[in-house]
Amino acid sequence: MTDIKSLALKYGGYTSLDKVYLDQQVAAHNETLTLLNGFADNTEAPALATLARELVTPVTAHRDRARTLLDAMK
Repeated sequence: MTDIKSLALKYGGYTSLDKVYLDQQVAAHNETLTLLNGFADNTEAPALATLARELVTPVTAHRDRARTLLDAMK
């Protein structure tokens, strides 16, 4: 059993707010990744491009964790 399922059982289940919040988090992270990937190729601002490339991995990990939590709610 995943952590989220065991917590839900312990504290009385999921709420619709939990699902809405996670849906919004996945969408926001997807939008952020679109922006970061756009900046990653910016040759006029190399420092910005470097930062954008560095942030893709942690933002992707956060988005994937939110998806995992959503999947556990099903």
